[in-house]
Amino acid sequence: VGFVCPSVVRTGWLGPMGTDPARRNGGVGAALLAAVAADRDAAGRTQVEVEWVGPKEFYAHAAGAVVSRVFRRFSRPL
Repeated sequence: VGFVCPSVVRTGWLGPMGTDPARRNGGVGAALLAAVAADRDAAGRTQVEVEWVGPKEFYAHAAGAVVSRVFRRFSRPL
């Protein structure tokens, strides 16, 4: 029904995370995020950086998260 991958790319980063569209708004994402927060607390950390942000509204509502920086990738044919 859902998955979460904390500290895959870098310790303290969260991503990716997802929920089956049929199960959205049922608390699955919030439960996954709570599990990540519990692991964060147990590790003595105070914050988590969300690496792949899709639904910004979810993170803002579920965890009070804010966007701190945005990276864009540009390419040009050679």
